[in-house]
Amino acid sequence: MGKNKTVHVVGAGLSGMVAAINLAREGHQVVVLEGASKIGGIHPHHPSIHGTPMNFDLIREYVGIDVTPFFTRIKNTYIYQNSKKYSVPSYECYAVERGPRKTSLDTHLYTLAKELGVEFEFGQEVKDPFDLPDPAIIATGLFREMAETLNRPLIRLPVFASRRKVTDPDLQGIGRTWFGPYTNTYGYGAILNDLDYLLLFTDRGDISPVDLKQFEEDLERSEGIRIENWDYFEVVVPMASPKAPKLFAGSKIMAGTLSGMMEPGIYCGIHAAIISGKVAALAVTDPEGAARDFTRFTSGYKKCYYTHLYVNNPQRQHLFRFFFSYPALCKALIQLIDTGIPGIDHYFVGLEAEYSGTY
Repeated sequence: MGKNKTVHVVGAGLSGMVAAINLAREGHQVVVLEGASKIGGIHPHHPSIHGTPMNFDLIREYVGIDVTPFFTRIKNTYIYQNSKKYSVPSYECYAVERGPRKTSLDTHLYTLAKELGVEFEFGQEVKDPFDLPDPAIIATGLFREMAETLNRPLIRLPVFASRRKVTDPDLQGIGRTWFGPYTNTYGYGAILNDLDYLLLFTDRGDISPVDLKQFEEDLERSEGIRIENWDYFEVVVPMASPKAPKLFAGSKIMAGTLSGMMEPGIYCGIHAAIISGKVAALAVTDPEGAARDFTRFTSGYKKCYYTHLYVNNPQRQHLFRFFFSYPALCKALIQLIDTGIPGIDHYFVGLEAEYSGTY
């Protein structure tokens, strides 16, 4: 396909903007259609803080964008599970902000895209992507409508999120994870740019008022945190099938979460979204090459999918206790998780949890 074609990108999230930046650099005219009224402006999803592994060398070399300044190494992660506290020193895990604030990665990518001449049309909700002329990249993330239109294998994730201001410099770059009977997944918290983002979700059923109350009690016991206001929302991930990763939907190109380019057990997606944007851009000019790259980056998905099915059972609390008490004995499981994060092959290998006592 020649240069100077107009390419429509649906969704101004990470993968959509990375795709737009790469296409604009190649000489294409790029129009990004975004349903929100501004960049990162989807409330209550953002602002948010995410913990993620990062392979910055791969990002720079493959994607061609230096995102390093917007990531902060997580100094320590505290894991709370069954009244036990574990400390996990930094193992190449980083915190990054998403959303509309100047300190977010979204704002940085938006500024870069605008400098390259990418056009943004906000408040544009695309109902049927097949109404768009080819080539078109669909990067609508965690939202149900487009995922159902493209017949993706969906898992529903109910989410409770809260934000509070934390200005203590010693707490910046701290991560926390809570495992308990209130969810079959985990509760999560990270502090960056004076924002403490707390989140609880599940991928099985709903979070009941009793579950949320138990989590609140766990927050107070473990860290003295009292939360009075939660934002509730629901998202979907196309992770209900071992064959979920898919680059093309007919003539349309999918990117980011919508394409299934995410680790299917712990739902690690930031790193994947950035890489996926480059794969989607490549698919405009070299579909076969993009398909090969997509297959390479998602090669560990199926193994992680089946591992998650095994771990996600009524005995999971016992498995987690074993995992955090004897991480060296779980090296095979750790490496399976590693291979499920596109572009990461060494994230968990050096993980060593230190028992820090009872709370």
